[in-house]
Amino acid sequence: MITLLLGEATWNIPLLWLIVGIVCLYGYGLFWHMKTSNEMKDRTWKRQFYTQSAYFLLGMSLLYFLYGSPILAISNLSFSFHMIHMSIFLFIVPPLLLLGIPFLLYHPIVNTPLVKKVGKLFPPIYSLYGFAFLLFIYHFPPIIGSISQYPFIQNGYMIGLFLLSLRSWWPIISPDGVARLSKKNMKKYAFKSVLLVTPACLFFIVSAWLEGASNPLLAELSEHVCLPPETSTSILPAPFHTKYDQVAAGLFMMGLHKIALTVGCKLGNKKDVHLKLKKGRRDVVK
Repeated sequence: MITLLLGEATWNIPLLWLIVGIVCLYGYGLFWHMKTSNEMKDRTWKRQFYTQSAYFLLGMSLLYFLYGSPILAISNLSFSFHMIHMSIFLFIVPPLLLLGIPFLLYHPIVNTPLVKKVGKLFPPIYSLYGFAFLLFIYHFPPIIGSISQYPFIQNGYMIGLFLLSLRSWWPIISPDGVARLSKKNMKKYAFKSVLLVTPACLFFIVSAWLEGASNPLLAELSEHVCLPPETSTSILPAPFHTKYDQVAAGLFMMGLHKIALTVGCKLGNKKDVHLKLKKGRRDVVK
């Protein structure tokens, strides 16, 4: 692990510049709206802007920390590390980014023809189905073993999962509070999300007690950092790389998903400032 942190695993500089560019554009948009919008004279609007900025910066920081730092390599050392890493990436970062988009920035973009067409092609409920299915099949040994050999395909798979996760969170914490479900329907949607994601978590637990499984990501990592083959199962002590590690991976994933949904629903049910100007909610997922 020390070897990975001190040299074998490097920081992703291109990703850093990409994230810095996105944050700069975000900051410019905030600054422009604060200077030109009449609503910014209201302290409540300003306070919400600052809170949303903190959410967005936290989400972008976590995104780089997960996929631009040596933590990415360390996450492949065991099943439990890997699932904690994926759970934060797919269940915590997307809602943070959505919570961090102010309505004044979101509204002009969402009304463009291209965004409207894309939104109709990928309704949140279908995105949730697609996300749950891709997450479930990803950790089948033949699939993850094949995908891990081709970084371009693996990165594309992760980006697809991330985008589907973003869209599936829409009915809970859309930047437009009017587009969110009512409290009752939000609970139903969250329960459906739990039902769809749980099989991916149970897969680790069931496979652990049936026969266990080797970690193909660790084998790939060992080759990448030129470690001897015999070290691939002894980098970490027990209970890592045992059935208990796989059980912990499934439990961690279920727990983080449930926590994210619970907190997301509470934040989604809070009334946004711009809703003072709009009445009613849409209970249809669009």
